[in-house]
Amino acid sequence: MTLTPTRSQRERQKNCLDRQQGERIIDPPVLLLHSKIPPEGLYGGIGGIPMAKRPLRVILAQPRGFCAGVVRAVDIVERALEIYGAPVYVRHEIVHNKHVVDGLREKGAHFVEKVSDIPTGAVTVFSAHGVSRKVEDAADDRGLQVIDATCPLVS
Repeated sequence: MTLTPTRSQRERQKNCLDRQQGERIIDPPVLLLHSKIPPEGLYGGIGGIPMAKRPLRVILAQPRGFCAGVVRAVDIVERALEIYGAPVYVRHEIVHNKHVVDGLREKGAHFVEKVSDIPTGAVTVFSAHGVSRKVEDAADDRGLQVIDATCPLVS
């Protein structure tokens, strides 16, 4: 089974803007490109007779901010900087947002990829993404003061 859209599907994708409403109209067969459900299966029907096909209206939402785990992790780094002062080392970037990371860098956070890049005994924050047991052991071996900002939903 090929996942490449046909020419007609590409044309429908190009013409999917409802100019009066400003909303995207997506033809269901385009959505079914990766699915084994036949188009008529989406709409039900009586006795196997499909209902009339209707376009699916998809309204794209604006970005809503960070999840609670990321907000918590950023707050932990900021509190660590207030309590312990700079530098505070953070394993991996705390969030995938250049502006937030740059702001924390300006306050004194140092982002590193490896525990071996952190000076012995330094204050260290594990990012919201969590770390493996091996990384925890390496931090313990180096005598790092670890603050675990792993999201509770990850751990």
